[in-house]
Amino acid sequence: MARKTMEKGRNHGITTPRGLAALAAVFAAAVCLMTAPEVFAQGPSVTVSPLLVQLSGERGSTLSFDVTLVNEHYSESVDIRAFVTGLRETRRGSYEPAPDGIGRFDASSWIELERQELTLRPGDWTRLAGQVRVPRDAPPSGFAALVIEAVPPDRPAGIPLAVHFSPQIVVAVEITVGRQHRQLLEISELRVVPASASADVAARFGQDTTMFAATLTNAGDIHVAARGELILRGRDGRRVRSVPLGSGRGVIIPGATVDAVSVLRALPPGDYEMEVRVHYGAGRPVVARMPFSIAGDTNGQATVIGGRTVLFHTAPSQILLEIPRHGHRTASITVRNDDNVDVAFSVSVAHLLHDEGGQPVLADRGEQRPYSAAPWTTVRPAQFTLRPGQRRNVLVSFRVPEGQPAGGRYALIRVQGRPVAGGESESVVSESYVEAMLTLGQGAVPEFVLEEVEWGLIPGTNRLGVGMTLFNGGSVHGEVAGFATLQRYVPRTEEEVGDLIIVREAQWEAVERQNVRTGTPVLPANRRFVLVEFDSGLQPGWYRIAVDIPQPDGSSVLRQQIGIRVDDSGRVQEGHPDD
Repeated sequence: MARKTMEKGRNHGITTPRGLAALAAVFAAAVCLMTAPEVFAQGPSVTVSPLLVQLSGERGSTLSFDVTLVNEHYSESVDIRAFVTGLRETRRGSYEPAPDGIGRFDASSWIELERQELTLRPGDWTRLAGQVRVPRDAPPSGFAALVIEAVPPDRPAGIPLAVHFSPQIVVAVEITVGRQHRQLLEISELRVVPASASADVAARFGQDTTMFAATLTNAGDIHVAARGELILRGRDGRRVRSVPLGSGRGVIIPGATVDAVSVLRALPPGDYEMEVRVHYGAGRPVVARMPFSIAGDTNGQATVIGGRTVLFHTAPSQILLEIPRHGHRTASITVRNDDNVDVAFSVSVAHLLHDEGGQPVLADRGEQRPYSAAPWTTVRPAQFTLRPGQRRNVLVSFRVPEGQPAGGRYALIRVQGRPVAGGESESVVSESYVEAMLTLGQGAVPEFVLEEVEWGLIPGTNRLGVGMTLFNGGSVHGEVAGFATLQRYVPRTEEEVGDLIIVREAQWEAVERQNVRTGTPVLPANRRFVLVEFDSGLQPGWYRIAVDIPQPDGSSVLRQQIGIRVDDSGRVQEGHPDD
């Protein structure tokens, strides 16, 4: 996760914690789609909201939903037709109706609408309700499209032929079934396309641009929220650029193939490596790399560069070991070729570094890490080839040199695979990581610092999101397990009961508590950004966000509080009843 730039709640009150890369990355795929209305492009002005319905239930259950339709036109009524069909996702990440369904995950037959035709008078609105009956043999997820369209008027008398435009709005319905799901996202292809080699790229983005594209395929059985990052490195291995990799709405449904794209301008001539990292909710991101070159002429590259990736699996995702100082330990990882071609593998060791989301990233070449175990970690074999379906164990040895103090040491085991063609490996490299977390000796503890607490309203709602930045100043990794509490201020009251006056002092009443957990260990000298969402909506009054983070060893508790005022118009800003 790239570092966020949260606009402080105290500045305006209604903000997005840590910018689009934080709250929006978590909520935009769902909340923004759910709350953004859409209007018919021509003819009657009809607003439909939400545009995304997300439901979850068990097999055999019945679920309900509704969408709101508003006729915004001041003088014309509109006749509306609604029906349910299959939902397809395009290569650009947009949704469209699929009358023929989408196979196993088609949920259009599960849905019944309470009505399929209705009329809205000028300024009128209505709710269109539907029911979902989840079959007992349903797959782990299902998808459908609720299509809402304006009915064209009758052909005027005396006119033998008339053509009418009937605009449509598609409401996506995503249904999560049960609790057992398989998340699997693949990068199937990488491409570098200069404008000089593609009229489409030149027309869409300009003559001096280069498009970087990764083709993503959801091979699992549940939709995933993909967050891609494009990293460009120079010949020396140092990072040159790092930008988000767009993938349409961000949510990829099972079986869909989506192109994630970034466009850059005016890269200087030279040799580069394109690295694509896509986080999608699994324990590890999916990673692929490809070298490319930019020529010295003004048009950049003359041809499209691209190639297929390979599918393989490594286990476990983490190696956790306790090692005596000056000790030696050996672990093993299993590499399996899940592709249909021979794959050449290489295994190497690098420094382990986490981003603020807890995902492994590569340190720039030459960068030193104070808690690295990479210099005294070896792997064997370092290179091998597997045929389709074959697997092999790789031994990872850790030999601690003398003089190492107690604490944590870390290494990243990089497993890279590329298809073998004609005896030589192709240029596109797929990559998987195994994190090695070692604890040397005893007595070292993590020491967390609560550096910042930031808040904002979740887009399109009156609910709060709270982001926390934690820093591990200790010498060993550790996890955070605390909580954030939303409290409401109850002012002092007096009540006469007969001859008595009962006084209730002012107090803060707990409305809701959410767990604050890092999920994965935070390495020494690393920061972690944690985001929580409160389910309770804010009403006019005074509130307080109280964050409590106990140290892992129980020595102390990190506490921070933020007061918030909601006025009668719903405007939110920081404040305290005593102000």
